[in-house]
Formats: sequence, structure tokens, C-alpha cells
Amino acid sequence: MKRPSLRTLTILFLAALLVVSCSPGAVATPTSVPSGEATATSPQSVAASPTDTAAPAEVSPTSASRGAPLKIEFWTLLTGNLADTLDKMVQEYNASQTNVQIVNVNQGGYAQIQQKMLAAVAAGNPPVISMMDYKNVPYYAQAGVLEPLDSYETPEDVQDFIPGLLADLTVGGKLYGLPFNRSTQGFYYNKDLFRQAGLDPEKPPTTWDELLQDSEAIQKLGSDYYGIYATGNMQWFFEAYVYQAGGQFSDADCNFTFNDEYGQKAAQYLQDLVYKYKVALIPSVLTGTFDQKEVEFVNGKVGMTRDSTALNSYIGSVVNFDWSFAPLPAGPAGQFVTSGGANLVISAKASPEEKQAAWDFIRWLTDTQNSASFSQATGYLPTRYSVTKLPEMQDFYKTHPTWQTSVDELQYVHPTSCGVLNIPSWETTMNGAMDQILVNHEDVKTVLDQTVTELNASIADARNNGTLIKR
Repeated sequence: MKRPSLRTLTILFLAALLVVSCSPGAVATPTSVPSGEATATSPQSVAASPTDTAAPAEVSPTSASRGAPLKIEFWTLLTGNLADTLDKMVQEYNASQTNVQIVNVNQGGYAQIQQKMLAAVAAGNPPVISMMDYKNVPYYAQAGVLEPLDSYETPEDVQDFIPGLLADLTVGGKLYGLPFNRSTQGFYYNKDLFRQAGLDPEKPPTTWDELLQDSEAIQKLGSDYYGIYATGNMQWFFEAYVYQAGGQFSDADCNFTFNDEYGQKAAQYLQDLVYKYKVALIPSVLTGTFDQKEVEFVNGKVGMTRDSTALNSYIGSVVNFDWSFAPLPAGPAGQFVTSGGANLVISAKASPEEKQAAWDFIRWLTDTQNSASFSQATGYLPTRYSVTKLPEMQDFYKTHPTWQTSVDELQYVHPTSCGVLNIPSWETTMNGAMDQILVNHEDVKTVLDQTVTELNASIADARNNGTLIKR
């Protein structure tokens, strides 16, 4: 499976960022992109607390004197019911005050918003507010595209955010974003299928070996049954598997090292599930919505599927069997996961008035009560300690234990490697490599060596250019 040249993509990305410092500002025209994957239900109400709910926007009198509210463009990337949930929150904010109108511009997904952000940065007209993938925040921050939030945020409020979710948003000691729709990794499993296979539905596999054993038990139910899917956002999961195998994804100088014995062990384990043990299914559709890619799981033919914690709400709406969510099984070196998802950032090119209005909206959207409502409605992680302490959240976890599993996994989160933070086209490159290994059945060492060589060429370019991002 041929992949685009990483160095070509990275050079284009760097060129786009260099333009921003000399390009004139402009206002982009909002566009409407239809929602795609349906992955959440409507928000569940959480009682408001006057002590931790941020006030509506308090911008300067300039906007009010115009006779019309100040319009702030907000680029979003959620799809389906997740997008509907966020849009309702935006509408609620707009209705709560008259000075500012947040314009929700849905860009269709992570890949789409990244492509459009590159173009907007190159043209000098990035949106005032944007949802941004955790991996890209350091890159844009170093390039001067993002506004530091330290002068807006209080130290006390920063301490309320879960530290592991802030790690990738801090560059050079400055905070450049607030976590919003963040998630960890795990797997959803069919408890009914576990029962049919003679497995304990309350004891999902906790190690690589147990996952193989349970998959083999499910496989015995028939030739059209499988233990687990072979693929599914594997660039994200492979990093966690390397840590579980005992390796590091990149070294202290950001050079990628996952082609060593540990990376090979992780990749070989995943490949063996498909071709040696024949318990992992390659879906006929590799991209698309969940129910397109994982239709066999929905139909009760696959026992387990790796995915984001954000699907907790959606899974229950599309399957007709007893299911649950469990942490990723631990590897030889123990349990590790990586966190993912998007964060809220403000453009450094915005006017002072726009920046203040944007901050007031972000502060409202991420306060304790709104964060609790969003987490309940979607399955995304609570981003604040204060959310988990709310009595209504404690009650919610009792009736929705899979949400609690997501929170418990935070103790195993491994910081994203500095190599990944330097490669804006990382996802495309690694998904291509994992397809070579899992779909094309190519030699593990050969593919990993080629991929590391390609990635490290871009790391060397960044080092030579003085733009290397190190923790």
C-alpha cells in the first residue's frame, strides 16, 4: 500500500506555518459540513452550581456599541450526534448573552480540520477559536499560531484540570489550549458472545495472552466468528502497544525507535492475531463510520473491538446485545495507554477583543458543570477533578460503569512521545505502515525500519532548522 512522502508533507506544513507571520488577516466565510458518524446521545442534564459555572461572555463595550453582537468563528471537528451535542451547547451560550455570537463551523473530522487549518494558516486567516488534535497543539504553538492562555487562566483553575491532559498543551512552560473532548483507549466487548464461548462475561482479558485465549474460544463458535478486529485507528493504538511491550516510541532527542525489538514484538503480536492464530478480522471497510467499519461487531460476530472511550454512549444505541468496556489488556511490560482527542485553542492573530470573547466562551464551555454534561452525553473523559467529585457524576458512574472505566484508565496514560509531536502528518504515515503489516501481511521489521527511517528524516530536518519540539 503506497504512502505519501512524509518529508513532502512536512515541508509543505512548515512552509504554511512560515507564511503566517507575514500574511494579512482575513475573515473566513463559515461553511456548513453535514455531520457524519453518529456517536452520542443527547446531553443529560446536570444540576448547576453557582460556585463553578463561568459567567457569560464579558467583552468590551465596543461590540455592544455596534448594535450587533461580535461574531466569533469556532471551527469544530465532531460528527454525528457528538456534533449535535456540541452545537446545542454553542446555542445555549449564544442565548445566554447578547454581546457575542459564536459561529459553529463544522469541518467534518480530525483529518479535514487539519487540512483546512493548514490552508487557513498559510492564508493568514486562522479561525479565532478551533478544536485542535492534542498532537498538533505543540507544533502550532511553536510556530506562533496560538495564543498563550496563561494571562487568562488562573493557577487555581489550571490545577483543577487533570495534569495528564495538559501535558501536550504546554510548550516552553506556557499553556496553549484547554482539554475538551479527550479520551483514552480500551476495547468494547460482547458479553453475550463471551457467555456463548464459555467465558466469564465479567472477566474480560487483562493480558495479551488472555486476549488470545479468549479470542480462540470465541473463534470456536463458528467460521464466521472472530475474537477481535485487526485494525481500527491503529496508529494511535500501536504507540500504546510499544510501551506495553517494554519499548519507547522515540528517544530523548525525539528520534523514533519503535523498530527495535520491542516495537517488532508489538507489531508481530498484532500481525499474528490475524495470520498465525486467525482470530482477528480485517474489516471490509477500513475507513468510515463505526457501523460501516465494524458491522460484524454490531451484528454479534466479533467479540472485541478496540476504540476510543468516546464511543461509550454510541455503542449502546446501535447494538442489541449485552456489552461492556474494558481497559486495553496489559503487555509484557505492563499496562499503558495514550490519551487522544481535541482541545480548545485561540488564534494569536485575533484582535484583543476577539481573544477576550473567545476566552470567555472557552471558560464557559470547559467549566465544571458543562464538562460534566458533555462527558455524560458522550463518553468523553471528564477533564477536571471537580467534575469527578460532583455527586451527580458519582451517581452517574454507578449506573454507567463503563464511563468509570475510562476515568480509572487515566492512571496508565503515557505521555505522547516527542517524536510524534514533531510530525503533523504522523497519522497518515503510521496508518499506512500498520495497513502494510496487518492488511498486506508484509514483513514487520522491514516495514518498521522503512517507517522509522522516513520519520527520522523529518526529525533531522526539524533539528537542523532549529524547530525541533522537545519536552
